[in-house]
This record gives sequence, C-alpha cells and structure tokens, in this order.
Amino acid sequence: MRRLTLGQFHNMVTKLDAATEARAVIGMRRAGAYLNRTVVVEIGQTKPNPAVDTGELRSSVGVTVIPGGCIVSVDAPHAGVIEHGRRPGGRMPPVQAIMDWMRRKGIRGKRGAFTSQFKAAKKRVLAQATAVVGRTAARASARGDKAGHEDAALRAMAFVMASAIAKNGIAPRHYFRNAWDRSVERMTAVLCDEIVKAGWRSTPKGKADIAAGFRGAAV
Repeated sequence: MRRLTLGQFHNMVTKLDAATEARAVIGMRRAGAYLNRTVVVEIGQTKPNPAVDTGELRSSVGVTVIPGGCIVSVDAPHAGVIEHGRRPGGRMPPVQAIMDWMRRKGIRGKRGAFTSQFKAAKKRVLAQATAVVGRTAARASARGDKAGHEDAALRAMAFVMASAIAKNGIAPRHYFRNAWDRSVERMTAVLCDEIVKAGWRSTPKGKADIAAGFRGAAV
C-alpha cells in the first residue's frame, strides 16, 4: 500500500491550477464532513464497550473550516484517553468521578457487597478503601442514614476501581483512527468527484495518489 507524507500530499495539491485547487478545497471540506459523521458513529461502537456515557465525547466532535480545507477535532477532556488509552502505573483517577459514573449506570452500593473485591486488592489499597468506608459509614451510622451506608459501599467500590485503573491502565479504543481508516475510500471519492468538475482527468494513479495522501495523514 503506497503512502505519501503530509508534505508530499500538500505539494501535490498546490501544483494544481487555481480552478482545480478551489474544487479540491471543496472536496476536502466534504471529506471532513464525512469523517466527522463517521467519528460520531465509531464512538458508539468501540470495543469492548461503546465510549458513550454522558454524550460529551460525541457532542464534542466538530469540523472547523480553515483556508485550504478543514480540521476535524474532538475536544472533550477525556478524548485523548479514550483514543490512546492510559499507561499502567499512572495516577489514580478521581474516586468521585467513578462514583458519578456508577450512579449514572444505576450501580448501587450495598453493605458487605464488595468483600471479594477488597480481598483481591493489595493490603495498602484494602486499608485505604476500608478507611474510606469506615469514615463514611461511621458518619452515616451517627445520623441513622441508610443511604449513607450505600454511599460508603459505593465509594469503596469506586476506590478499588480507581486503584485498578492506576495500576493496570486503560486499553485504547482508537475511535478516531478507526473512523479515519473506514473513511479513506469515501473521502478519496468525494475529493475526486470535486476536482473532476474542474476538468481534472480521473485516473487509477490519480485516485491512488489521493488515497495515499489520506492514509499518510492518518493519526
């Protein structure tokens, strides 16, 4: 499979006459709009699970028109982590954020429900998680608060999950890269469709060069 560098692709496009270049810009923007839609779809079908929770990731996908084409970007704060994953041995993510996620998913904490998770954790993690549960449960007991006990158990489970993420990392889902790979053929077609309107002769080599340019720009 032939590939061009971004510089080679740019040089190829800028050698076009003015009319063809103008059509190429339209084609690039059409290609960007197609890629934008494909990224949104890909987010909803990533493996092993769709990267969908609050909808923030999908709603942050957008196209910005610039001279000579456009930029397709994903601006959610966690976009990079979902795309590229997270290395093992990093900092522990916020426990509260995981608790909020669990609540959105309808996961409830019950007293004594997570003993097996605690036993599987390292002694340090277990001690810290037990301390978190103890403090929260003690305050809840003082108030006679049943919901507080559930909150303590939920926080404990979230703590164990956060510790596991810090230790093991998160596997990448590559929603953008997969969307790009899926879109190369269609983006090539729409770009060729536009520059043919300016009198450019469509040839197998010409299409192959354009497709190679898109592949060379892949993330």
